[in-house]
Parts: sequence; C-alpha cells; structure tokens
Amino acid sequence: MTLQTLLEPLEINHMTLKNRIIFPPMTTGYEARDGSITEQSINFYKRVAEGGASYIVLGDVTPVHTISPTPKLVTDEQIPSFKALADALHEFGCKLGLQVFHPEYDTVAVAELFAKGDMAGARAKLHHDMQHYINEVTGERLQEILVHITALARRATQAGADAIEAHGDRLVGSLCSPLINQRTDEYGGSFENRTRFARAVVRAIREGSPDICIDYKLPIITENPQLGRGGLVRAETAEYIARGDCEVTIVEMMGQIAAEESSTVKPFIMEDFTAHNVVVKTNTKVDRITADAVEATETLNPPAPAGRPGAPAPVPASDAPEPQTQAISIPCDCVVIASGTAPVAFDTAALEAHGIKVTLVGDCNGKAADINRAVEEGYLAATAA
Repeated sequence: MTLQTLLEPLEINHMTLKNRIIFPPMTTGYEARDGSITEQSINFYKRVAEGGASYIVLGDVTPVHTISPTPKLVTDEQIPSFKALADALHEFGCKLGLQVFHPEYDTVAVAELFAKGDMAGARAKLHHDMQHYINEVTGERLQEILVHITALARRATQAGADAIEAHGDRLVGSLCSPLINQRTDEYGGSFENRTRFARAVVRAIREGSPDICIDYKLPIITENPQLGRGGLVRAETAEYIARGDCEVTIVEMMGQIAAEESSTVKPFIMEDFTAHNVVVKTNTKVDRITADAVEATETLNPPAPAGRPGAPAPVPASDAPEPQTQAISIPCDCVVIASGTAPVAFDTAALEAHGIKVTLVGDCNGKAADINRAVEEGYLAATAA
C-alpha cells in the first residue's frame, strides 16, 4: 500500500473514513468502575484522533456487568459518557466503533461471588468456566445475552457511535471453534450449529441499531492452536463469508487447502465450498494486492508433494520439468489474510520521507508476536510519544 492510498478516503456502506488509518480495539483500564467512559479515557483516544486516525474501535465493550476492567454499556445512565467520547472524536473527523463482546465465563455467578467477598470461590469459578463454560452455558442464557447485545446497540446509536464491531473471539469464537465446542445441541457439532450464535449476534446488533455499520472481528485458528483456539479453521472462514452471498476465492501457495483437517471432516468442507461456488486456487503465490484485485502467480505443473501416501518417488531436481506459471488477477472488494504468526515486513521509507516518525510493533517488528506483546509495545510507544 502506497502512502497516497493510505491517506485516501474509504467508504464502507454509508460510513466514510477520511483515510485508512485505523486504531484497532484495545483495553486501557481508564474506564470508571461501572465501565463508563472517563475523562482520562477520552483524552487518550482524543490524542489518537488528533494524530490523524480516521476510525477508532473501543475494545471489549460488554453488554452486561462483569468483573473485568473494560468499558461497559449496560444502562441508559452510561450513554452520556460514551457520547462525550464520540463527540470528542468527531471534532477531528474520526469515527467511533464499539467492540461488543461477552467473556467466556458466567458473569452473574462470578459477580455474586465477588460481592460476597468469596475471592477463592470466584477464582475457582473463573478457572472452571474458562475451560468448560462454552459447553455448559444453556441455550436460554445465550438468548438472554443476545437481548443484552440488542440493548447495547440501541444505546450505542444514542451515544453517537458510528459502528459496532462484533468481537468474534471469546464467547462467540469459542462457540465457533471445533477445538473448544463439544456441545451436542443446536450450538454444537456442525459448522451451521457452531456459527449459529455468531450469526445471531450480528442480527441482535442490527435489531438494536438498524442503520449502524457493523464490523466483525473474524478470528482464524492457525496450525498452532495453542496461540488461539477460538474461531474458525482457515478453510471454514471462506465458507462463513460465502454464506453471506459473497463470491469467495481461496488463494493457497501450497498444494492443498485445509491440510490440518481430518479425512472425515475435509470432504464436508469441500462439498460446502462447491455448494457456495467457492473458487480454490492452490499452488498460487500472491504477488501484490491492489485497490481492486489480488495479483498472483499460479504454477500449472507443481511437483508431487514429498511423503504423501501413494505419491510417486520425488523427481530428481535435474530431471524436474521447467515450472509452467501464469499470472492471474482476481478482482475483489475485500481481502482476508490468514498468514499465521509469521513476521510481516513493513516498509517505512515512504512515511519517513514525509517526516512521519514510525515505531514498529507486533509482527512487523522483525519477529512474530502474540497479541499481548503487540499491545504492550504499542502502549509503550504511544506513551513515549
């Protein structure tokens, strides 16, 4: 992406961003005890907006009371504090999004234990729920959570928020995950069932705010699930998007997709791809992403993968045929990158040439980083500035 493109306006439905500099969701701990927005929180995000960001997402806004030190929009009395934040950002032409989420524990039970002063009981309950709540929470409770999310969306609109982001991880992502979700009811088992609550969350937001722009954080499980077990496996992500009446093309540089899936599950995924007209391009390397297309190089005569059962012996390099490739261009409106945890090089020369100081954090800082370290680096860089 060139500097010129970075500074161009971006239109998302009826929401227009003045540029493409977006401040992602994070938690600061600056909120009041009840989760309302404080002057300290407003000043923090106001500095980001003043610096040129066009869209700021307020992270981890819960629709219910929790013990977590995050923003909460649970009552109408909290609306003015969120409106003060929205008004402050709008002064700089910056849009505000609220990331709605629900933790993967019984918020009511844990809050009652805290209120009684039973810290040991609360810790034990949290420890249990972080492993088992996804499979124990009742369908009735999930419906109650949806009602709270609808109410949050209504309050967000009254507060002047421009968008709501559905946090696709935590409770939502854990229900989607084939690694965590072991339920046998309508919320477990098949892809359709595991994504049922996620789709219901989007409908709940739309019910509470018919015209607001909806953003969705879509977590993807990588080859190393210990870095994150909530969400969808990469192949399922394409199916999830295709079910929204989108034309989807998967570009994979290896010889097959969904390699991490079992031989019993993968055929069903491929059948769903066919049913939703998902195009799969394997042995294809992405060269460039432009404003309206993905440009790639497709290998037409790839070598047989070594070690595959039943595969012929590898051809000696000296006898291997010359690779036959072709350049392809895939028109697109949106690109979802599922690159795992590899570091990403970021060229800062163009920005620095215009006198813009750049601090690299996270995966673009030379080595792969987990989210906690990336947030810490970003926070330290922001406070140092």
